[in-house]
Amino acid sequence: VRDGERSEGALTMKESMLKNGETLWVRQARGTDAAACLAYLRCVGGESDYLLVGPEGVPLTEAQEAEFLEAQFDKPDQRMFVALIGDEVVGLANVEAKTHKRMAHNAHMGISVRRRLWGQGVGSVLMQEIIDFCRETGTIRNLCLEVYADNERAVRLCRRRSAQKVSVSKRRVPRRSAHAPVAVRGAAMKRFDTHAHLLDERFDADRDALIARLPQAGVAGVLECACALSDLPKMIALTERYPALILGAAGVHPHSAAEWDASAKDAVERALAHPAVRAVGEIGLDYHYDFSPREAQKRCFDEQHAIAGAHGMPVVIHDREAHSDSYAAVCDIK
Repeated sequence: VRDGERSEGALTMKESMLKNGETLWVRQARGTDAAACLAYLRCVGGESDYLLVGPEGVPLTEAQEAEFLEAQFDKPDQRMFVALIGDEVVGLANVEAKTHKRMAHNAHMGISVRRRLWGQGVGSVLMQEIIDFCRETGTIRNLCLEVYADNERAVRLCRRRSAQKVSVSKRRVPRRSAHAPVAVRGAAMKRFDTHAHLLDERFDADRDALIARLPQAGVAGVLECACALSDLPKMIALTERYPALILGAAGVHPHSAAEWDASAKDAVERALAHPAVRAVGEIGLDYHYDFSPREAQKRCFDEQHAIAGAHGMPVVIHDREAHSDSYAAVCDIK
């Protein structure tokens, strides 16, 4: 039951009475909630099989989580809501519209609730908060939530909202407990990006904020690929800054193949000794731009293949308008 609201600074706090008689307050999450939200995610991650996080929580520092939460205030089409009983975070809800302008009328959402409050109305309050926000945007018309077929509480919660289209996944997950969880956090699939260039200068302005959003988007890990010798220390530094999220690949791109020599080989070998570096790449052939002579590209490609084989590591291959030679090089691997 929605009872009223009050202001807390610049934020509006909405009050509801739960079925057990406790008072629930809901407002937009803010940067100062970072520590409480991280602690909450560690708790709730161990209470349900349906979340994208486990008891380890999300791989963010308090400062990174604060930056992520503050960024919500500048986005007219996404929100993170926090549900509180006293000072305790007992629920979170997020909603985010598609970024492509032709899909911007569609939004995905997620809700999670502490187990002791399952069935007490917290999910319904958070669901209504998201629906109200979507209506206020004037642009979001479709609100999507994917749930597992055996997550009966979540399915009922969605189907009570007749305007919603409910997508039910038939996939099953192993149980950690006999309790029926009610927590939902969007799609249950985890994704791993096998080829990323987060160190590209285009991300200089908002790299940390972008990385902070990855777990919320269902990305469980990223392989950051080096392209030149100068990238190697920066790639390793990125894996050390985000050890639970980012792994590395060390190699010399065909654009930089002209710099391949014995010292370059030693630099790649040293980088491969780092525990977070799990592949050789980005390596290959590029006959479109030909920034390096083709024979230099082939030698660089072949020798790095040999390094990968010696270390028992996979490779990340770049092939642009060089299909025959790339295929031949792969087939020649012993």
